[in-house]
Amino acid sequence: MATVDVVVVAYNSRDELRGCVEPLARDPAVQVIVVDNASPDRSLEVVEDGELPELPPTTEIQLMWIVQEALNNVRNHAAADSATVRFSTEDAELVVSIDDDGCGFTPERRARTGWPHFGLQTMRERAEAVGGRFEIESRPEGGTQVRVRLPLPQSNGGTQ
Repeated sequence: MATVDVVVVAYNSRDELRGCVEPLARDPAVQVIVVDNASPDRSLEVVEDGELPELPPTTEIQLMWIVQEALNNVRNHAAADSATVRFSTEDAELVVSIDDDGCGFTPERRARTGWPHFGLQTMRERAEAVGGRFEIESRPEGGTQVRVRLPLPQSNGGTQ
């Protein structure tokens, strides 16, 4: 397995995002995390636990958008002081977790009120589209943890 570099890209416009992310996303040795309008009032830590696998491009892109949506939720809803994005492997899976110390909520009681509140469902659909699972743990006043579990790519004599 190759080591993956994690790059955090903060941007202020979609054009700026495209200019930064598209070249990076083509490199299988780079994992891109996108942070829209990063805030000096909130700390963001990115942690790599161990050696991370190369992912198929489609999986990388879906994962990038899941992480971005989770961080957008931290920014817009959590009233958090800090967030951590953690990449690790366990039980033949890549696990990406986004944790915050914010206000939390009760996921089961989250009413579907229509547009534009489709973020959690969209993250779940993105994970499932690439063979993964989406999990969320949260409780009022207890912060939130979003986890994406993706099967590790099977190597076939060094090629995929």
